[in-house]
Amino acid sequence: MKLQLKKLFCMGLILAISLSCGVSAFAADAVAGYDAYLQDSAFSDASEDVVIEINDTLSTGEITFKGVIPQDGRYHFGLSYKATDNKTSNLVFGLKIDGEFPFPEAQKFTLFRMFRDSQDGVRKDGLGNEFAPKQVPYDDYWYDTVSDVKRWTDEDYLFNLSAGEYEFTLIPVNGEMEIKEVKFTATEKVDAYSAPGGSSEYYDGEDIVIEGESAIIKSGNWLAAKSDNSTLDVTPNDAKLVKANYVGGGNWKTAGQTLVWETPNLKKGYYKIGFSYRQSTVLGAKVYRRLRIDGKVPFKEADAVGFAYSYDWQHTFFADSDNDPYLIYIPEDGVHTISLEVTPGEITEVRNLLQDVVKDLSKLYVDITMITGETVDVYRDYDLFALIPDMQDTLAKMSKNLEKASSELKRITGEKSGSYISIIDNMKQIVDLMKDNRYIAHRYKDEYYSKYTSLGSVLYEMSDMPLDLDRISLVSPGAKKPFQKANFFQKFGFAAKKFFVSFGSDYNNISGTNSQQDSITIWVNWGRDQAQVLNALIQSEFTPQSGIAVNVQIVNASVIQAILSGKGPDCLLQHSRSEPVNLAMRGMLYDLKQFDDCDEVLKNFHDGAELPYYYKGGLYGLPDTQSFYLMFYRKDIFEEMELTVPETWEDFTETVKLL
Repeated sequence: MKLQLKKLFCMGLILAISLSCGVSAFAADAVAGYDAYLQDSAFSDASEDVVIEINDTLSTGEITFKGVIPQDGRYHFGLSYKATDNKTSNLVFGLKIDGEFPFPEAQKFTLFRMFRDSQDGVRKDGLGNEFAPKQVPYDDYWYDTVSDVKRWTDEDYLFNLSAGEYEFTLIPVNGEMEIKEVKFTATEKVDAYSAPGGSSEYYDGEDIVIEGESAIIKSGNWLAAKSDNSTLDVTPNDAKLVKANYVGGGNWKTAGQTLVWETPNLKKGYYKIGFSYRQSTVLGAKVYRRLRIDGKVPFKEADAVGFAYSYDWQHTFFADSDNDPYLIYIPEDGVHTISLEVTPGEITEVRNLLQDVVKDLSKLYVDITMITGETVDVYRDYDLFALIPDMQDTLAKMSKNLEKASSELKRITGEKSGSYISIIDNMKQIVDLMKDNRYIAHRYKDEYYSKYTSLGSVLYEMSDMPLDLDRISLVSPGAKKPFQKANFFQKFGFAAKKFFVSFGSDYNNISGTNSQQDSITIWVNWGRDQAQVLNALIQSEFTPQSGIAVNVQIVNASVIQAILSGKGPDCLLQHSRSEPVNLAMRGMLYDLKQFDDCDEVLKNFHDGAELPYYYKGGLYGLPDTQSFYLMFYRKDIFEEMELTVPETWEDFTETVKLL
């Protein structure tokens, strides 16, 4: 069957680009900005909100408006907005007050785009396996405040404003959005939890369970339903078919990311709230979520709901340190919303301490290297403490902060050891050895650097708060468990059924489209997980747009024998670059130059990327991955040494000599 080459290309090409940066980024980011702006003011928190109607679209031009601030104070700034373009990246804009940015970060504030599940619901492949519904833009206004642009914390920015009239300017940077209104708001005061005085308003009805994958609003199109078909602890489940049955994971980990659920009709009263979750990423530590009911944090403790490490799925109530569940008050009958937002929680103080340490470690390492060079002569006396005047004080400060960070982390996690704690303690040990051995401190340089990079990795990982969420429950205060767990016989029956079903399953065919006439067959030599991702992309994008069904098969066999027997595929993915010409010599492949849109498709690749696949003027393959190279440099070192980024090889050579 002939297909347009562009359709085949769009279906088969997946580009994965992974960039990683070193720990030096933390040092480079530590420049004067918002913190200095906040410290320069003696204003206290405002007590009154200011709402300004906008009803305009921020697109290619600026929006300027005026507003009156009634009293001196520190205000939060937020918008009621909705995206109006088709992008998926975050919305970015700047804010000027009376023609100037109040602090550098105000040049690029970031807001999440909000999404929801398509009304078409959960999608299925030809075998009946489920995969996530298509994610579409949320079509109503969403209110959010501007916060840390680096997403290092979830703290909202505060603006120092004197009483009077101001001219505000919104500047588009990325994306388009319709803005209903903006608000300058006072800091919300949330009281600590107080248990109800009696049981007269306790809810006493049936358990209410909300599936995690049924979230109605999501701060990103990547927060789609996921699947775990291995256990009865996740619902819904099936021994044979894949079910879309939980949400979260590595896609739900950055400060500010939010999921919102809608409850059925609730009765007024007090409830226990429970979660079915799995947090199998942050070993020996907790991840945190801010709980809101109808957009409000019910009490102070709900500002950081902790989810401890667990390899498997856990069922737990939201409870205090003594494991006494908190009671959530629903003020009136009807439908309500529950939201969970990623927040750093108690780990913030540890991260702040480590950030200071990593900054000092970075600077001291550069100072040491400028004296010793890259390779240390262990028999030489460099007298580092004399050449680096503040070295003793810096090491003492770092040791103190590392000890404090370790103690705080042990308190938060309740663990005496763990991967993070060990790395912090190991770094402290090296710092102390250098501090206490003045004349041989240089001998620890290599170990110092090794531990320093590990600590930088810990600091980076601590900003991630991944969590898998299966269900949320609202139950009566007298309930003993948040969910009904499967008993031994149910688990045994489920395992037995999966065992017998495995004998009749076709593990190579993951799309189930053999019976469809208008279809093509693709062979992939991948693992099942990667093939399922490809199949999900085909089912959600290619097939609906083209009307062509695709049969994806996982095969590790000779294509020559398959073609000779009349059972060959229409397309192959992930083969060696020599294979297209090898098969073309034998007359087994179709010349892609015969497609009218061949030249258009080739524009998606680097110039010459297709050259290995030509044979006698015909083109018989396309790359399925592309690579490119980047060079990272330390901005702080370049600034300290007054260097500029090299633009030619000659500049590069001279810069390297100086470094």
